[in-house]
Amino acid sequence: FPAFPHVISIYSDVPRVIERVAKIIKDMIRGFEAHFDSFLAPTLELLVRGYQNQPTSSFMYAAGIAAASYASDPKYTPLFLQMIQAFCTKTFEVLNSVESFTDNPLI
Repeated sequence: FPAFPHVISIYSDVPRVIERVAKIIKDMIRGFEAHFDSFLAPTLELLVRGYQNQPTSSFMYAAGIAAASYASDPKYTPLFLQMIQAFCTKTFEVLNSVESFTDNPLI
């Protein structure tokens, strides 16, 4: 897990690498479920930070898996609200015109 921030920062412009990292995170969330909750906040921060640097759907996909696994627990509501706000802010910043939808197919 400590290597993920480095991999994301170095390879943020390589979609295939980011897809693999997101898949590993998704598998960790699903595989460790109840034992992953202590990693949830740093993982969501990592995904948001990665998305803000290089907006691709892989980050949102992994965050969606986390939401599907943990959002029903009220103690995580503030965390997921912050995450959604950050994703929306960046998405609307990037997708601000009709052309931007064509120019940014990975979102």
